[in-house]
Amino acid sequence: MSMNFRLPRKLVATLFTAVLLFGAVTSASAQNSWTETIDAGSTIATAQTTAGPGTLVKILGTLASSTDVDIFCVNVINPPAFSAQVVCTTFADPNIYLFRANGTGDLMNDVCAFSGKLIPAGTVNTVGQYFIAIAAQGFMPQAAAGAIWQTALFTGPRAPDGPGAVGTLAGWSGTGTPTTNQAYLVQLTGAGFCASAVSSRAATWGRLKLHHR
Repeated sequence: MSMNFRLPRKLVATLFTAVLLFGAVTSASAQNSWTETIDAGSTIATAQTTAGPGTLVKILGTLASSTDVDIFCVNVINPPAFSAQVVCTTFADPNIYLFRANGTGDLMNDVCAFSGKLIPAGTVNTVGQYFIAIAAQGFMPQAAAGAIWQTALFTGPRAPDGPGAVGTLAGWSGTGTPTTNQAYLVQLTGAGFCASAVSSRAATWGRLKLHHR
């Protein structure tokens, strides 16, 4: 025995609209985020370039080990509003660093407060490319003359204060807090992608076919 079940037209129309709205919201959310592809590099030259349209509000990635460092290129589009923080629960969670386009240090934070290690608004004065680095606590950026920042002062956001403070990023050294495949989330304001996305044909979310007799 066969059954022919039909939904009321108004209900079908409502469901169809809901599907479209969900697709639009999900697509918009995806367009404003960047997920680490392969493994982001640990130097300015090998940093991962974020690419997409519009504003960039979050970066998701993973530190494979205590000596893994991920650096991302972002574009500051609103300097007074620009901020970046890596979500944390303890001081042992990864630190966040901000570098200028020329590789010199701008600010770092190794203090977990209010669930984040924050590079606060008001840090950046000009638009353009900057680099955000995520590294295990204790694994520190180095310049030719030594560490760009002193290790584990836990005083909140601070400018370079190590023997290599004025130098450019050359590498990383130290004893990082043990970690294996630790996921992290960076939240941003006043930022855009480092490069524009390559245009491509939009994917469809699905089709709904209605039959009426």
